[in-house]
Amino acid sequence: MQEKNAAGFSHRLLQTAVGLYRKKSFPSLPLPEKNGEETALRLGAGKYGKPCFEEYPGIHFSISHSGPFWCCAFGDAPVGLDIQAHALGKATLSEDTGDADGTERLRQRMRRISGRFFHPSERAWLDNGGDFFAIWTAKESYVKFTGEGMHRSFESFAVADENGLLPFVKAEEDGPRAQLRLLDAPCGYSLCLCAEQIGDAALLYF
Repeated sequence: MQEKNAAGFSHRLLQTAVGLYRKKSFPSLPLPEKNGEETALRLGAGKYGKPCFEEYPGIHFSISHSGPFWCCAFGDAPVGLDIQAHALGKATLSEDTGDADGTERLRQRMRRISGRFFHPSERAWLDNGGDFFAIWTAKESYVKFTGEGMHRSFESFAVADENGLLPFVKAEEDGPRAQLRLLDAPCGYSLCLCAEQIGDAALLYF
């Protein structure tokens, strides 16, 4: 998505996606109307700016995009979703292309970011060869789930210990409990879903 068109394109995709979700999960739920015709759902924002549907607070969603990919999670309770390319700026994880300099730049950035934002137990796994982007997408999905975004310190909760990614978030006392699930993602990307309880997750492509 080009940045200047990203917001409008994302809004159109969201309206299409919520239409599919509504038909599957809430088939009898009427859409708002204007002059006798159904209209798009109006977007509002929560305390920290997380988007929501003004007329239908019972439909929760979370949007994420990276590179050419756009994704959205829906649920009847708060959800968080994050997709991330295996790149930071112009530095990419590119062992397959033989770009050793690009890979080393990325690793240096990962070390700086993990030192600033990761919980000590997450850094312990990373030092043992753990997956940086699995940690990052899991942490992003959690703050999207809570709706707090960067208002919550990334060091105040852990999504991994020295043995690997956890199935749930270990948060301080004020942090809500939540489950985590890494989902299948395109090659070169990581994708993580977060919710209080995760049952069957259906992936739709359109």
